[in-house]
Amino acid sequence: MKRNILTTVSIQPILLLLFTVFGSFSVNTQNVKSFIDRDIDGFYDEVSQQTFNRYIDYQVTQKDTGDVIRTIPAPGPNSEGLTWDGANLWCSDISNDSIYKLDTLNGSVQFSFASASDMVEGLAWDGAYLWGSDNASDVIFKYDPANGNIISSLQFTDVWIHGITWDGQYLWMNDFQNKLIHKVDAETGEILLSINTPEDKCIGLTWDGYHLWTDDFSTHKLYCLNPDDGSVLYEVNSPTANPRDLTWDGKYLWVMSWENATIYQLDVGEITSVNKPDLISGSNISVSIYPNPVINEVIIEFVVEKSSKVRINIYDQIGSLTKTIVNKIYFPGKYTVTWDGKTDFNGKLPEGIYYCVLQRGEKTVSRKLIVK
Repeated sequence: MKRNILTTVSIQPILLLLFTVFGSFSVNTQNVKSFIDRDIDGFYDEVSQQTFNRYIDYQVTQKDTGDVIRTIPAPGPNSEGLTWDGANLWCSDISNDSIYKLDTLNGSVQFSFASASDMVEGLAWDGAYLWGSDNASDVIFKYDPANGNIISSLQFTDVWIHGITWDGQYLWMNDFQNKLIHKVDAETGEILLSINTPEDKCIGLTWDGYHLWTDDFSTHKLYCLNPDDGSVLYEVNSPTANPRDLTWDGKYLWVMSWENATIYQLDVGEITSVNKPDLISGSNISVSIYPNPVINEVIIEFVVEKSSKVRINIYDQIGSLTKTIVNKIYFPGKYTVTWDGKTDFNGKLPEGIYYCVLQRGEKTVSRKLIVK
């Protein structure tokens, strides 16, 4: 991971040493050169020669993309369906007509059985049983995961089923033909609700505990949806140009790639919802920090006007990251977080000047903190 560097106006002895070793930088009392690392997502965002005022405010444009944690190989060249059973991944492959249980550390096959058809392109886990969708015959099969035996099936007409998921009570299926996502009674097959897909080429489907996620191979994006009306709450760039399915493991998304037979584990932040949000209009970031100077703890209040990932980091004067306070997806509303003045390693920060940097979607703002 690239190091976060924030060069400030105070040139201390350690900075002089760095300049001697690595070369000099153009620094004066009005300018700053900052490099903000986007972790391991492949995007490196640079802002140079920003004017600092008393509170060190600046804004930059950044791409908000899920960070790839790891990759594992898919079990076959045409793997499609993907789901999580609480401990392992399950994956279907239409070239092998099989369904596989995978080790999430290395992708090794722990168990497999023949699928009921040769076009199983979606998988779902209901807590006890595995469901697989056949988009050739518009059937969803319920499997015994211990032996692959078919327990029951649901037949549909005038649909083209791809991704499926389970929300704890109902099945959801992605209807590629009609560009709809249907909520389905798993006992009767009755369609209870239909919402529009955000784009025309959405295939995969998963449930994160509160919301639906789908992928689109034309825009190469992953979309978090409101299950009530299909509105897009949040979106991130896909790690692959041709995503085929995705699943949620309680903390991370897993995304299946058709183009390179690879499964990606993706950090898109924690999902945080609010009810009846109190919104403030405007295009700037609204943030306040108090008390300042900081003695024991500091309260950070901010407003999210558009669903986005929010990161709040604390940097020291030479640009070292000392604390990550927040790294979550927030939906529109007002939020308050408290920081106890300690580092990521639970050590107390020494007295001095620090910078609280809040990144929200495409905006960034910084505030100077004095720790006493």
